Amino acid sequence: LLDRIRALPALTRFHIRGRIRTCPFDAIAEAVPESGLIASIGCGHGNFEVRLALDAEDRRILGTDADPAKIEVARTLAAGSDRIRFEVGDLFAALRPGERPSAILSIDVFYLIPYAEQEAILRKSREVLQPGGVILIKDMRERPRLKAAWNRFQETLSVRVIGITHGR
Repeated sequence: LLDRIRALPALTRFHIRGRIRTCPFDAIAEAVPESGLIASIGCGHGNFEVRLALDAEDRRILGTDADPAKIEVARTLAAGSDRIRFEVGDLFAALRPGERPSAILSIDVFYLIPYAEQEAILRKSREVLQPGGVILIKDMRERPRLKAAWNRFQETLSVRVIGITHGR
């Protein structure tokens, strides 16, 4: 994956490397099924989704994000793979007829979404998920306090200062 980001702009490389270092991607990856369609809500630059595809040949990936620029980066990272697809917008609109994910992921996204919309996303996820499929949500926590402070700093910088992440 790190080889794939070399040609990206410096700020994007910095952001992706920071996410790789600070997000528990290894622990999350252990909970992702080894096969089937893995769908991601708010995939950002797609670095984790590309990693998931590289880790298991029987996985197909669908990543969605509201930010067209991030989706372009994700498509660049996925270049040459017919098992990885990135779309701008809503995951449920991006699913093709008959596609039923074996997992739906959301990593550090739900805190940016109003509670009522979170509930709607979870209901819809349950409807489209394969029987026995999993929903994996990793989001911000308040403890440990030092980690929570770092998360707030990182997300404030990403959302409000640099504008690299869309959120409300």
